[in-house]
This record gives sequence, structure tokens and C-alpha cells, in this order.
Amino acid sequence: LKLLSRFANNPTQFGVYNMFVSRDFYDANKFLFREGIPYYEDYEFLYRVFAKANKILLTEQQLYYYILRDVSAMQKFTKTRLTSINAIEELRPFVETQVPEFLQEFDLMSTSRLYWSIMWQACLAFNFDDAKTFYFKYDIKNKVGALKTNPSLKVSLSTKLMLVNFRIYYFVVTLAGGKKSNIKKITLSDFENN
Repeated sequence: LKLLSRFANNPTQFGVYNMFVSRDFYDANKFLFREGIPYYEDYEFLYRVFAKANKILLTEQQLYYYILRDVSAMQKFTKTRLTSINAIEELRPFVETQVPEFLQEFDLMSTSRLYWSIMWQACLAFNFDDAKTFYFKYDIKNKVGALKTNPSLKVSLSTKLMLVNFRIYYFVVTLAGGKKSNIKKITLSDFENN
């Protein structure tokens, strides 16, 4: 339950690229990636793994390097990113039956965290006007409000800033994330048509 909570609050610290799953556990639970989820497919997969696991060992040791390539799907900001939200929302019945004590936190944090992440990426991909239009069109304000109390200082403070002054939020995101991001610049029109 503790790991599920940690994952819901900051899923980017986990991924299938930094975990080992025993073959017996994998086979017994018939874990497969859901098809048709081009982004964040590992989040959906990891919720299921963490919900079923009795024992998980973690290490902070860096064991390999992750290489970002210009042609990677993660470098493009397209409308298909929104499909991940449906996949997480469809996990609710699974969470309700497997870990009912986690359901309230799942409802509060899981999709909110994805919307937060997508809005952050939108700021890196769009100019200010397109990012602001995206913010209102996809009702981000009402999707991320629960994150004001997120344990991650980055998430909680940026959420509060986003809700109070979107212009300053956009400036902070582009300043803080622009140097680390390889997301290609596009227009909202391109986003909507892809």
C-alpha cells in the first residue's frame, strides 16, 4: 500500500525500465501491457503489478543509462497522450477489488497526476496562448486541484501556481523544464489534428 501511494503521488520515479519481476509472479498474474496505449502504458502496468505484489525490493543504485532519441514518441506532444488517462481511469474496478484501502487515494491522485504531467508537457510544446487555450479546453484546473497537497514540492507548488496565475506558471515551467526537455514545439492546431 505504501508503494502504491508513493507511485500515485510521483509515478515518474518508477518504470518498467528500472524493475525486475520474477517470472513466476509474472506468469501467475498474466501481466501484459494493454494494447493501444501509446503513452504511459507502464503506469497502467505498474499499478497492476504493485497492487498484486506481496514483496517489492527497491534500490537507488544507478544500474544503466536511459538514452533519449529524437525520434522517440516521448519527444512528441500529440493528442494520443490523452489516451493514457482513459487507461488509468479504467483501472478503478481493478483497484477497488484488489486494494480497496487504496481506492480513495487512487481516485484523488492517479488521473490528477497525469493531467498535471500533460499540462507541464503542453507548456513545453506550445506557446503561451496555445498552452492557455489547452488549459481551459481540457479543464485542467478542475483535474489537478487535488495535487495542491501532493507530497512532491514540485507538484504541489506548481499546481498552486497554475491555479493562481497561469502566466507565471507557464513561464516557470518553460524556464525550469525547457533545458531538460526534448519535446518538439508545435501548435495547438497541430496537436488537435494528429
